[in-house]
Amino acid sequence: MDYALVAAFGLILGSFANVCIWRLPRNESVVFPPSHCPFCGARIRPFDNIPVLSYILLKGRCRACGHAIPWKYPAVEAAVGLAACGAYFRYGSGAAGLETLLLAFLFLVMGVTDLETRILPDTFTVGGLAVPLGFALFGGLEPQPLDLLLGSALASALLLFVLLIHFHARGYYGMGYGDVKLMALSGACFGFPGFFRPLIGSCLLALAVSIPFILWKGKGWKYPIPYGTFLCAASLAGLYWR
Repeated sequence: MDYALVAAFGLILGSFANVCIWRLPRNESVVFPPSHCPFCGARIRPFDNIPVLSYILLKGRCRACGHAIPWKYPAVEAAVGLAACGAYFRYGSGAAGLETLLLAFLFLVMGVTDLETRILPDTFTVGGLAVPLGFALFGGLEPQPLDLLLGSALASALLLFVLLIHFHARGYYGMGYGDVKLMALSGACFGFPGFFRPLIGSCLLALAVSIPFILWKGKGWKYPIPYGTFLCAASLAGLYWR
């Protein structure tokens, strides 16, 4: 019964994640207007806004205009639902479990947003720092605020150094400043020297996925790779396997 409630809460949070993914890169409010179809603008009624279930009942189409609903919507909802259950299983219902869920929510939203738009909203990269630093004061995952601050500063400084070196050598940035801010958040989650795990993991993951993709699609080596997505994936994994 506990897991059913946790999963239900995660699914609802996942529905809100979809709102953030769509609206934040477009500088739209995540509160107003209410949920609506992005294709025809019709307001989504409450019984058509049940996470995952409504997608199945509507057969993946908007009730008003019949336009196909991208499968990413139920996928994101299910992912946050699983993240909630994983946080409860790994850390329980206390501060550590809640912190893990909130951070997982942030990394999932930013990972999908960067993949789709190559944008990492400051609302989450910078504003998200309040989660690990705040919970450090109340028995969260890492109860050492100074260690988290050091990890955040060193991690972001290291990535900024790599970015500037790349620009000096190649004449263009290999990543954006949003990635540096995201690295600051990841560093704040794992502290020093813990931030090296998601940093190294994201680099290996980016290489493993990007090189075959570029070769397969015939893209040039200047093709913009969403490094933030890989950093979010590595950081998300690190939350559960510490």
